[in-house]
Amino acid sequence: MKRKSYVRIFAILLSVIVLASCERPVSRPTNDQAYSCVDSLLTQANSYLFTEPLRSCRILREALPACTDEKDQVQLQNLLAKALFLSSQYDSALYYSEKVIDYCWKQKELTPQIHRLLTENYNILGNTKGRTSGNNLALHYYKQALFHCLQSDKQRFLPDLCTNIADTYVRTGDFVNGVMYYRQALHYADSLGLPQEECSFIYHGLGHTYTELHDFDNADYFYRQTEAFLDHMDIHEKFVYFNNRGLYYYSRKDYPNSKKYHRQAFATVQGSPDYQYEQNLSKINLAELYLIGGQTDSARLFLKEARDFFLSINQTSALSYIQTQEFALAVAEKDWDEAQAILQTMDDHEIEPSLMLIRKQYQEQYYTRTNRYKEAYQVLGERIRLDDSIRNEQIKMRVAEIDMRYKQDTTVMQQAIVIEKQQNHMRLLQMSSYLWISLCLLLILVLIFIYLYDKKQKAYITVQQKNKIAELKMENIRNRISPHFIFNVLNRSINYNELCFKKEEISELVKLLRQNLSLSEQLYISLKEELNFVRTYVHLESKRLDQFSFEIEQAPDVNDQQIFIPSMLIQIPVENAMKHGLRAKEGEKRLRIKIQREGNHTLIRIQDNGGGLRGPSIPNDNAGLGLKIITQTISLLNEHNKEKLELQIHNITTDEGETGVEVCFNIPDEYSYEL
Repeated sequence: MKRKSYVRIFAILLSVIVLASCERPVSRPTNDQAYSCVDSLLTQANSYLFTEPLRSCRILREALPACTDEKDQVQLQNLLAKALFLSSQYDSALYYSEKVIDYCWKQKELTPQIHRLLTENYNILGNTKGRTSGNNLALHYYKQALFHCLQSDKQRFLPDLCTNIADTYVRTGDFVNGVMYYRQALHYADSLGLPQEECSFIYHGLGHTYTELHDFDNADYFYRQTEAFLDHMDIHEKFVYFNNRGLYYYSRKDYPNSKKYHRQAFATVQGSPDYQYEQNLSKINLAELYLIGGQTDSARLFLKEARDFFLSINQTSALSYIQTQEFALAVAEKDWDEAQAILQTMDDHEIEPSLMLIRKQYQEQYYTRTNRYKEAYQVLGERIRLDDSIRNEQIKMRVAEIDMRYKQDTTVMQQAIVIEKQQNHMRLLQMSSYLWISLCLLLILVLIFIYLYDKKQKAYITVQQKNKIAELKMENIRNRISPHFIFNVLNRSINYNELCFKKEEISELVKLLRQNLSLSEQLYISLKEELNFVRTYVHLESKRLDQFSFEIEQAPDVNDQQIFIPSMLIQIPVENAMKHGLRAKEGEKRLRIKIQREGNHTLIRIQDNGGGLRGPSIPNDNAGLGLKIITQTISLLNEHNKEKLELQIHNITTDEGETGVEVCFNIPDEYSYEL
């Protein structure tokens, strides 16, 4: 569907309340951001957005309560905020835009799509604040929108946002900044390759700006640029064009042509409940022309209808100008009491420069007709100073344009100078080639020296690390099989004089020693090898414990032949659990090893019901020494891995309500044992 622009309608008042140009929307929902049902609703509501915004509001309001997905809700709220703004429901538009902005800032990452949502809704806040609260807030939100648009996936809307900022500057009388942003909008449009018909809103703004500065030749040039694309405009854009063209002729005091264009603007939106703002803006403009033509009854009727509407939305600029026209109406009818009453309630705070000129003109007429010449002279002086200030802005803008052209010419000259310098530099390089070759050779020698020195240092550090590992491995070997445990096995066999049993234990002990000697030569082994070693150890040790149960729970997705761990990683916590936890416990003694997968990690838990840790969190003596070896080994290996092998030891409560200890290892899949 053909894209339509968001109308940038806000009153710019110069001698008559004037419309600068239309605030433009910066996007509409895309089909790839919602499920099919929501996508269908968005498409349906979007089709009525610029022709029947109230219908779009109704469709979206009915869809919101049934939508449960947060992302879908945001898409609906985003389009609803636009529809509410277009239908002049500003408080509701603010509410939904702020909800969308809150959602965006709660996201962990500001993706280009999130930046686009922020762009759209800060733009809506700027449009709404421009119509209701004032230009400073509008500028703040427009610039926020521009910032996020530069980081979004929809930079197509950069010209629209620059134009909104330019419009706001023009409303405040800052024509230099206004023209700068209009030019920036044209620059973005050229960079994006936009067709000329989609730049008509920029020509609107430039035409109005030059009208404000009474540079009518340039104003007429840009309005004619706009007029060429009249057939491609939507209702809002046509309204803005006719209204601004009416301002142009009014400023030239060509009142018949001004009335002709303002009537065309009113006829474009007349009778539609979706364009109340535009209708009432046209009534104010036509009321001024009726007042000039002496049709005071028509002027009074239009002013009353417009006042009621703008009071309902608290649009201060429009209300200020209506008050100025009511004052002029009282002066025209020589109702001096009414004129004095209105004059006493006038507030000139934050009023636009163009509106202030009109107000001062009528005040001067009032004081002159009531023979208060001193006040009339004072007002005349204020009006001249204000008019001079606006004319000075025209001079500044012309200076800025000349400066811009000078910079463009200077850039060409600078490029020629740079080329000449580069040619001279090449000649210098040719003359000093031998010197550069010598320097390069010297640099290569220095780099080779640095490389060899660095290599030697790394080799030295590697030797130190290997020595440290060797020390740890030797200490591990000395502590792998507790001499105290071997003594217990042999001593019990002798005391009970059970020959078969004794032979069985000695055979298992020999097997355990053989396995230990084999594994001690390796820094890491497979999980399967470690579990086989642990089973042999537990089977031998369990004969000294009564009511003892041992189990290994291994998840089906754990491939124990493809998972590698440091040697004795499981055996040492198992030995500590049996010797320091379960041996002294009365009743049932349970030891359990759980192995499972969690994402890209293998989780190993060794649990017992031996009463938990008492005193220090890590036991002393041999248990502390064994865990010290594990901790040091893990620390050394972690230095060479981005993802670390983690060790945790803490008390737990078993399913039977008993207290025990859990030792937990979290081993990454890509963990490297290369040093």
